[in-house]
Amino acid sequence: MWVPESGIDPSIPFTIPQQWTINDNLVPFSSAGFVQHINYLNTETSDQGQMNIKLPFMQWNDREGYVKAGMFIDSLSREYRQDSFVNAKTITNYDAPWTDPWSRVFPSQGDP
Repeated sequence: MWVPESGIDPSIPFTIPQQWTINDNLVPFSSAGFVQHINYLNTETSDQGQMNIKLPFMQWNDREGYVKAGMFIDSLSREYRQDSFVNAKTITNYDAPWTDPWSRVFPSQGDP
């Protein structure tokens, strides 16, 4: 967020310069940083197979009948991967006017 130049106390000739700074209310308390990019990759492989057999026969009372049997197999494999990219919260402000956005210089400030 951008903060305009302001004085703490009129009797003290000290002012806070205009600057871009972090908004502590929006930053999580974890070490993950302000900017997070999370990439998910789910891979699923499924193989299925079945075999059925039907054997006809004649019953003792001359009626047709059959015996039916079969099997079914299902194989499933899943792989899950997550990559998280975050900044390290090492740079907390950038002294500049509103017209000079922090995004212009943030990549060159050396935050890994």
